[in-house]
Amino acid sequence: MKKLLLVLAFVTTICNAQKSNQTVVGEWITKDFDGNESVMVFTADHFISMNIGAEFIDGKDLMVKGGPNDGQKGLLKYELDATSFPIKIDVIAYEIKNGVPTEKGRLQGILEYLNESEMRINLNFANSREFEFTESNAISTLNLKRK
Repeated sequence: MKKLLLVLAFVTTICNAQKSNQTVVGEWITKDFDGNESVMVFTADHFISMNIGAEFIDGKDLMVKGGPNDGQKGLLKYELDATSFPIKIDVIAYEIKNGVPTEKGRLQGILEYLNESEMRINLNFANSREFEFTESNAISTLNLKRK
């Protein structure tokens, strides 16, 4: 019994050490379901920046263009919950008024590291979180490769 517990403790330590080497921080190249390529940048201070089409969205200095919030300043940040599998990720939009950020919306998703230079993220625009990667949610899944 002691040997079994020792083996389990060893395996758990190795698995946790491998997970700690994986980080979302950095620049990633993504391809959406249709094959469109873009860049996603995750910073250590939890900002996320990306390009959508030809427009680059800077998470630290977001400026809304068009629509009823045209010209509004904001932030785009991310949160991870690495205690779950797959990892939970939220992308959060903040509005800045009088220098104070206020949360305005959140995309809920899941993240899975495939190896040290690849991961996939599923973001749900329906105000709910998927629990696994499936064929039915593949259209909202991004495959990312470290740049």
